[in-house]
This record gives sequence, C-alpha cells and structure tokens, in this order.
Amino acid sequence: MNTKALLVSCMLSWSLASAASPSDSQQQAEIEQFHSIMASSVYPVAIDQGFVTGPGADWLRERAREAQFFVIGEQHATADIALFSQALYRDLIADGYRHMALEVGPWSTRFAERMMRRDPVAFEAFMADEKTYLALVFLFYREENQLAFDAVRASETGPVLWGLDQEFIAAAPILLPLLETMAKTEQEAAAVAVAQGQAEEDPMWLGMTDPSALNGLRRAFESRGSNDALELIDAMILSNRIYMPFTGRGGTAYQANLERENYMKANFLAHFRAEQTRSGHAPKVFLKFGAFHGSRGRSGTNVPALGDFLAEWGRSEGYGLFNLHIDCNGGQGLDIRSGQAVDCKSYYFSDISAGKNSLQAYFPEDGLAVIDLRGLRPYAHKMDFLDQASVDLIYAYDAFMAMPNVSPATGYKAQ
Repeated sequence: MNTKALLVSCMLSWSLASAASPSDSQQQAEIEQFHSIMASSVYPVAIDQGFVTGPGADWLRERAREAQFFVIGEQHATADIALFSQALYRDLIADGYRHMALEVGPWSTRFAERMMRRDPVAFEAFMADEKTYLALVFLFYREENQLAFDAVRASETGPVLWGLDQEFIAAAPILLPLLETMAKTEQEAAAVAVAQGQAEEDPMWLGMTDPSALNGLRRAFESRGSNDALELIDAMILSNRIYMPFTGRGGTAYQANLERENYMKANFLAHFRAEQTRSGHAPKVFLKFGAFHGSRGRSGTNVPALGDFLAEWGRSEGYGLFNLHIDCNGGQGLDIRSGQAVDCKSYYFSDISAGKNSLQAYFPEDGLAVIDLRGLRPYAHKMDFLDQASVDLIYAYDAFMAMPNVSPATGYKAQ
C-alpha cells in the first residue's frame, strides 16, 4: 500500500471509530434530548368508576379516533390490565369500535359469542365446570370474559368477537361436540366418538395427540365432502402442528410461531373482508393480544408480527394502526392450571427499575401514566445510554404503560 492510500485508510478508520464512540459532550446532548422529548410525552391516566380518565385518557381516545386498528399488546393473566382495557373499550365504542379481535381460536370464539348471546347462564356454567373451564383460553379469566361480554352487548348482531389464533390445546370440549353435530354417517360418528374418548383421558389431547389420529378423523369425513367439518378438522390439525415443538414432538419453535402468526393474519383479513362486505364500510377493530403479537416489526419470537402486518397492510389500504403495550411493574398474575398467583414478569425489562436516564424513570411513583414513544424513534438507535429492551420497545410500540403491583386475574376454575 502506498503512502497516500495508507493515510486515507488511517483517516477513514479514525473517522469510523469517532462515529462509533461519541464524545461525552455528544452523549450529554443526547441525554438532554431524551429528557426533552420525554417531558412532553407522559400523560397521567386513571380508572374512575369503570372509565378511563385524565390527560392520558383524552390522548388515547384521540389516537383511537385517528386509527382504524387499536391494539393492546399485554402481559397476560392480570386483573388490572384487563380492567383498564375494559374501561378504555367503553370509550372506544363511541368512536366506532364495534369489533374485538382476540387471542382465541376462530371456532372457539364463535362458540363463545353464540352462547353469550343465546344463554349467558349456560355459558357461565360452562366456564365454571371443572371439565371445561380450560377450553376457552384467556376467557377463562373472569376479567377478560367481562371485556368480551361488553363487546357482545354493544352490538345486537355478530360476529363481534374475532378469534384469530390457533385453537387452544385444551379446546377439545368445544370442538369435538361441535364436530359431533356435523357427523351424518356411522363412520363419522364412530371417528368422533374415538376422539372424544381420547380427549376425556387427556384434556390436552388436541395439542398432544399424534397427527395420525387427526388425519384419521379427517379421512372419516372426506368421502362425504362436508366442508364445515373438514374446515374444523383442518383447524385442529393446524393447531396440533403448531403445538408440536412445545410438546416435545418435533419441529422447530420458529416454524410453529411463523405459522401461528400467519394464521392470525389470514383470519383477521377474512373477518375484516366479511364485515366490510356485510356493512359496506371498513370496520374499526380493537385487538388485545400478548405483547409480541401486537408489536411492529419482528416479534420477540423473531417472526413478522401481527401488529406489523396491520401497520403495513393497513398503510396500503389507507388504514392507521395505533398500538399500546401494557406491562406489569411488579405484582402477580394467575397461573390458570394451578390456580396459584405467580410473579408477573415484564415482557421487555428483566429489571423494571433503572437509572435516571431511562424510560423507567418516567413511570409515576403513584398512579398510572401512558408514555408516547413515537418521538423517540428517530433518535433511539444512537441513545447508547438506553438498554436494548427500551430501544426494542420504542420501535415496537407507539405507547407504553407499566402498571404497578398488579393483581392476579380471577380464574373461572370451579371451587
């Protein structure tokens, strides 16, 4: 290398090193910029007699009016987050939100809404029964169930609840009786009876059984070509496949999570298009999912998230998305299987407390506040004083709330 080339190379290396290692004054300027943005990005909010109040409530309602899709990405199994969501949804109904998408299977969701409308007493009995209370994932928490009931009551016609997820591992008490009503031949009825016997022995049968059992069930219905029955069985087969790596039966978690997320997107589009055709206009939709599903970009499971699809597909259609992550800052959630309270772990933060130059520094000591994250996005990548979890959160969500000392959800498990 000649002298001139060496000099150029050294200058370039020095320049890159300088850019990668900001001076103390540069970092101080970025810290000041961070606090300047945050000073106008925190809105106090409260729940008063079942309604969301305060500057944060006004700000959230304004964002909801601007958006077509309002997403809450949550930490599951707390009473507080569900109660806040319920209070907020009561306001969003007035802004045209008449549909609620949930992290529940499509067939199970239709079952729940039909029973809620036709016979709430029977639905309550189903949820309290020791043999069936686990079948409706997340709706087996009373606070979540009341939120769904609010959505159903707000409209005389359905479907209001949109189930987007795979059918739950414990959903056999819903799905197999439904399939039984579709059986018209002795072969079909016998195949369903075998499946029901297996499911009685193992409540997690749908996610644990060998795929050959479900493939055999499908073959029993194929000769007659019952479309509804085959669609239901196919949904069961898909769910079983998604559960495979999590039940030690092969496959990869990445592929299962990708198929699950894609299934959610397809189900959302099917519901959206059907309602658009029925009503003649694009519906406004409230969605409540685990935080990874509701995020922009790549989810915490490293697959393109449902929330990202809604943002990008929605942009192409002229529909806006607003997503709010609600996390716990201490307290407990409910482990539904044991019925015991367990520590509520934050989605993004391994340690919720942090120093003065952090998002956590803006969590109020008392009460609640919603934090607008959008103003930080152009700068977060170079704010080296922020931990990676905070940077990930800033790009994943428009706004954030950390609810202190949350209480566990109330289970429907029979006492």
